[in-house]
Amino acid sequence: MDGEQATAELAIDSLIVTPELVLPGREAVVEAEVTNVGEADGTTMTTLTVNGVETDMCPLTLAPGDSDTISFTVTRDLAGYYDLSIGDMNATLTVPAVEEYHNETYNYTLSYPAGWTVSDSEAELVRIMKTSIGTITVATEQVPVDMTKQEYFLQSIETMEDSLIDFELTSQSELKDDGVVVGRELSYDFSEKGGGTTVVLC
Repeated sequence: MDGEQATAELAIDSLIVTPELVLPGREAVVEAEVTNVGEADGTTMTTLTVNGVETDMCPLTLAPGDSDTISFTVTRDLAGYYDLSIGDMNATLTVPAVEEYHNETYNYTLSYPAGWTVSDSEAELVRIMKTSIGTITVATEQVPVDMTKQEYFLQSIETMEDSLIDFELTSQSELKDDGVVVGRELSYDFSEKGGGTTVVLC
């Protein structure tokens, strides 16, 4: 009809949360693919809602037929299930209950999902286990006199990663004392079977 003006129409094609399960305080990335199914350029504020509450917005401009991916970062400190939505697409983020173990002898703390079992009969060798999922082992040893702390901890990480073939290393950071690396904090993800953990070597 004469006088009609072409309009933009943005559609959400997919919504992916990575990872779908994170420990409290850890980040999850929410990505959505958006397509302009209309007949004109369009700009809109794409909104992420968490449990029905608008939490973040992202402007997006697309030509007719074009697609793009938008992403948001979600961090939650409280355990629970969080309903995420962008447009008419929905997904769920799970934040498990967390317990902590503190090693008094070597003064370090481990965070891990509730329900796992801690075995610490030897202060130098601590295991956190969950039947049918796996085991995380933290070994504390003296640095050999012919190695620096950094060399020794890099070697320890390589050895530990060889024993964690079913786990994916998601992040690591250095622990420093007066600018010297004295340890590493490692986070592993095993969300396929339900969990995640952090290992501190010190």
